[in-house]
Amino acid sequence: MSIWRHLAAGMRRLINPVSKDEEIAEEVRQYFEEAIAARVARGLSPEEAKRAEVLESGNMTAVQERVRAYGWENGLFTLFADLRFAVRGFVNTPAFTTVAIFTLALGIGAATAIFSVVKAVLLDPLPFREPQRLVHLWEGVGDERYHMGDEAYFSSTRPGNFFGWKLGNQSFQDVSAYFWRTMLFSGKESADLVTAHDVYERFFETLGTPVSLRSSGTG
Repeated sequence: MSIWRHLAAGMRRLINPVSKDEEIAEEVRQYFEEAIAARVARGLSPEEAKRAEVLESGNMTAVQERVRAYGWENGLFTLFADLRFAVRGFVNTPAFTTVAIFTLALGIGAATAIFSVVKAVLLDPLPFREPQRLVHLWEGVGDERYHMGDEAYFSSTRPGNFFGWKLGNQSFQDVSAYFWRTMLFSGKESADLVTAHDVYERFFETLGTPVSLRSSGTG
């Protein structure tokens, strides 16, 4: 059956489901009659032929249900039936339905929020050029309990060590540094305390991202 005939048949079933059910039942009945006649022609008795066909294809009711489920319109019928069931349930037990809907909404919202954080932190690439080549270096505190991966035993790199790494670097294309601190950001009307970073030379070149604003002043 072509796609257009398949769509047309589904539309006819949506418009007149009773007529379509009767058509399916007639087609299945004819199929069974022809299949049984073919078995009889091969030497089986009518009773044996009918029994063999039922064992192979199932009874007529089961075959009709399979044929009916084949149509694309069956999904719409199922959706409408689920909506009617949901409406009846809400009318009969509004308190329970309200609690269930609220619980589902709360769970879906929490799951969406968690996934958004995980996606932003772990799944999305960093907004830099070739982020897979960036390496973040720390300095260990020398504690005997120190082991790789436990951030509690990492500390900021001392300036002398950083310059030593930079001078002796043979593994990285470039090395830069940053230092986190709070700063007072002032404008024409007010001043705000913001989180900022002091960065060393070639910091933005190392990340591969342009500078949005350069200061022309010194200090």
